[in-house]
Amino acid sequence: MSKLRLYILTALLCCSSVVLKTMANVEDTYRVSLLTCHPGNISYELYGHTALRIVNTQADTDITYNYGIFDFDSPNFVWRFVLGQTDYMLGTADFKYFKWVYAMQGRRVDEQVLNLTNAEAHRLSTMLEENARPEHRVYRYNFFADNCVTRPIDMIVRAIDGRVEFPPADEGKTFRTLVNEFTSPNPWDRLGQNLLLGCAADTLIGFRQQCFAPLYAERYLMSTNIIDTAGTKRPLVKKRTTLLPQKTTVETTHATPTVVFAALFFASWGIVRLRRRGWHKTFACADHAVLLAQGVMGCLLATLSLWSEHPAVSHNWSMLLFHPLAFVAIPLQWWCRRTHRPNYAAYFQLACIAIYVLGVGFLRQQQALPELWFIAATLTLINFSKLKQ
Repeated sequence: MSKLRLYILTALLCCSSVVLKTMANVEDTYRVSLLTCHPGNISYELYGHTALRIVNTQADTDITYNYGIFDFDSPNFVWRFVLGQTDYMLGTADFKYFKWVYAMQGRRVDEQVLNLTNAEAHRLSTMLEENARPEHRVYRYNFFADNCVTRPIDMIVRAIDGRVEFPPADEGKTFRTLVNEFTSPNPWDRLGQNLLLGCAADTLIGFRQQCFAPLYAERYLMSTNIIDTAGTKRPLVKKRTTLLPQKTTVETTHATPTVVFAALFFASWGIVRLRRRGWHKTFACADHAVLLAQGVMGCLLATLSLWSEHPAVSHNWSMLLFHPLAFVAIPLQWWCRRTHRPNYAAYFQLACIAIYVLGVGFLRQQQALPELWFIAATLTLINFSKLKQ
C-alpha cells in the first residue's frame, strides 16, 4: 500500500511540474516592443520612424509591423501626396531584415519593451494580424494626424485592459516648431515645408498632436502609465535599450536659404542700379523671372490651400508673397507701359507685401523664417523701382 501511495505521489508531482511549466510558457508567449528609428538625411527620413515588434516564443516568430509603407511608383503619387490623398499601408517583415535595413543606413534604433500582460499582447498581435490582411492594410495617410507613429500608439491603447495615463505635453509647441526642429539639418527642406504650412501650423498643440514625431512619442511613452480595471498602476514601458547606434553624420551646406536670398537681395539692388543706367532689358529679364517664380509657387500654395486634405496648409499668409496673379503682372505691365498708365501690377504687389508685413511681422498671425523677409525685401525693392519707370 505504501508503494502505491508513493507511485501516486510521484505521478502527481510530475504532472504538476508539467502543468506549471506549460503555464509559464503560456504566460511568457509574447513580448511586445515599440521600435523608434532616429532621423536620416533624406527628406522623408528627417522625422524618424516607428514600428511595432512582436516576439512569439511558442510560434518562434519575430515580426515587425510597419505602418509607413508606401508605393512611390503608384499613379500620380507626388500629386496625390501634395493634395493629402496618399494611401499608406501596414507591412510586416522579419525583425532581422528590419534591423539590417537600418544598420545599412547607419541610423540609431531604440527598443522600448512594453509592460503588457500576455492577454493584452495576444490581443494586440491578433489586431495587427487582422489589420495586415490585404483588404484592411491600406489607410489614408495624414502627416500630422494619422501616420506611422500615431497608428501603433492607437493600437496599443485599444489592446490594453483598463486605461492609459499619458504625461503632460511640452508647452509652447506648434506643428511649425516641430517641423523646424527636425528639418534644421537641411535648411532647404525647412524652407520648403515652412512655405507650405499655413497659420494653422502655429496653433499650440498637445500630447496627441506632438506624437506625430517619433522621438517625441518615444520620450512621452517613457512616462506613460497603465491603470488596469482593478485600479493598479504600472508603467507602460518595462525597459528601453538601443539596438543600433547612430553612425550617419548630419550633412550641412554653406549655401543656406538665408545666404542665397540675402545675396539675391543685393543682386536685385545692383540690377535696379543698372536699370537707371539704361540696362532696361537686363532688368526686364530679371523681373520676368521673379514673376514667373512667384506665379509657379503661388499656384502650388493656392492648390494646397483650396483643395489639399492636409490639416495645416490652409490660410497661408505666404500667398501674399507668392500668388498666381503674378502671371497676370507680365502682360499687365506691358499694357500699362504702352498706354502710359501707372504700373497697377507693382502697386498690387506692394499692397500684398504691406499686408504680409502687417499680418506676419506685427500681428504675428504666422511665423516666418528670416529668408522670407529677404524675399519680401527683394520684391519691395523691385516693385518700388518699377513705379519710377
